[in-house]
Amino acid sequence: DLLVQSGILSASHTVSLIDAMAEKLSHKEVLERIEDIRPDVIFSLVGSLSYENDINFLRECKGIGNPLIVSSGDILLEEEPPQWVDAVLTNFVSDELLLFIEGKKEGFKFLKVRGENGYGERNFRFDKKEFSYPVPLHKIFMKMGYRLPFIPFPFASVLTSFGCPFQCFYCNSGNIGFSLREIENIKEEIEFIASMGIKHIFIKDMTFLSVKEHSLEVMSFLKRHGITYNCYTKAELLNENLLYELKSTGCSMIQIGVESINEEALKKLGRKADIRWTSEVFKIAKSLGIRTGAHFIFGLPYHNYEDIDKTIKFACELKPDYASFNIFIPRPASILWKENFGNLISEEKRWLKKAYLSFLLRGWRIENIPKNFRLMAEFLREGGILYKNLFRRKNG
Repeated sequence: DLLVQSGILSASHTVSLIDAMAEKLSHKEVLERIEDIRPDVIFSLVGSLSYENDINFLRECKGIGNPLIVSSGDILLEEEPPQWVDAVLTNFVSDELLLFIEGKKEGFKFLKVRGENGYGERNFRFDKKEFSYPVPLHKIFMKMGYRLPFIPFPFASVLTSFGCPFQCFYCNSGNIGFSLREIENIKEEIEFIASMGIKHIFIKDMTFLSVKEHSLEVMSFLKRHGITYNCYTKAELLNENLLYELKSTGCSMIQIGVESINEEALKKLGRKADIRWTSEVFKIAKSLGIRTGAHFIFGLPYHNYEDIDKTIKFACELKPDYASFNIFIPRPASILWKENFGNLISEEKRWLKKAYLSFLLRGWRIENIPKNFRLMAEFLREGGILYKNLFRRKNG
């Protein structure tokens, strides 16, 4: 959100960046920075898990010169923020925030300005066939020194599509629509990144290779500039030839949402999975020298305690370079939020504080959770998945 908007807003405004976590700033130090900058507008991300703290902090920011407060984040697709938040942006590739700052007052689709009756219904469905935006201010983000395991430093993040064409019930990405970024616009940004001497790009699409021809053109252009890359994708989108193409164009890592070993349960959640082929994809990638990341979700509907054990064992069999294990929390604007959990969670307004709530909702006994995670740690140590390469030296 912040990266994309930096390019849009900088067309006619001075943009400053504060990342309290990356810069290791205290609460007081952030407020002092804002006092020094005295911005006319503050555009801020609001996190689902940190919602209450973020919103209260923005109230303090409002007291420093009374800037316009505009926020973005999944939780704001459903949650009604308090009166000190002036507007909510529901689509971060939109230029409506810029238009609002420059004086436009109405006619917005993705910017909801607070009125007498609140914000009204928030639209977030993006149905344009293609989109584009100005090259972001990569240089100010580079100063933050962002680092991720297995990704060369420094790196830049690039978006080649918005949303996702798939409709997994536990994710909101399919509900926000799907649109491709114009190829020439992507190339312009890649060329700018190359001119900075950056040699690696993190493709931040929800599902890269969703439209094969579009992705192949991006991959070819990256190869031409000698830029390596990593991406998120689905095993079902890959075949052996495409994996060879990824390797030959400089893909250093693919990150795949495996979620669970229970195919039937995933099918009920709108996710078509082929566990056998997923296993094959990891083997082929390893043989080609492409690193792999495997992402799993515990506590999904239609799953039980045994599914977790089986999924952990499957993770060990896959032998990815890293494995990410996540606790299911209903995501705002997802199908599960709207159709299954929305009313329950609205009665439990501070559900976001409880990371294990999804287990409780499934009727699982809370005392079993620590035991389960001890078991997970044992399997991980046994399979050598999580820590094997975490501290690998750059050239090791």
